[in-house]
Amino acid sequence: MEDKRESFVVIVAGYSEPMERFLESNPGLKSRFNKNIQFEDYSKSEMISILKLFCTQNDMVLTTETEQQIDRYLERLISNKPDNFANGREMRNLFETMYSNQANRLADQVDITDEALTSLTIEDLPPFIWEHFSI
Repeated sequence: MEDKRESFVVIVAGYSEPMERFLESNPGLKSRFNKNIQFEDYSKSEMISILKLFCTQNDMVLTTETEQQIDRYLERLISNKPDNFANGREMRNLFETMYSNQANRLADQVDITDEALTSLTIEDLPPFIWEHFSI
């Protein structure tokens, strides 16, 4: 890193506290990473926008009731952030789980409408939303 500092870039990323422990783990490490950029967590509305973007990219929509439940879930999640709070990744994982749940829900049905095929409903929400947040 020192010998090629004009043409060499090292980027490390992670949650604030583990990154601080990493930089403190070696006496010379912190001085080699002298630029630090903090990214604030997304707001609830930004997280819903991210989820809707995943929906749009996959020709899906959230029903109004589903969006309301997700809004309540995010309100509680943001108020009680776990140590590994993942922001956008939370929304990607939520979308992928709901998408899979929707496919499983529709798998046994006959005569599926276009609306059913493109809608993520309250039935598609993952159990952890109901179990941990009693919405």
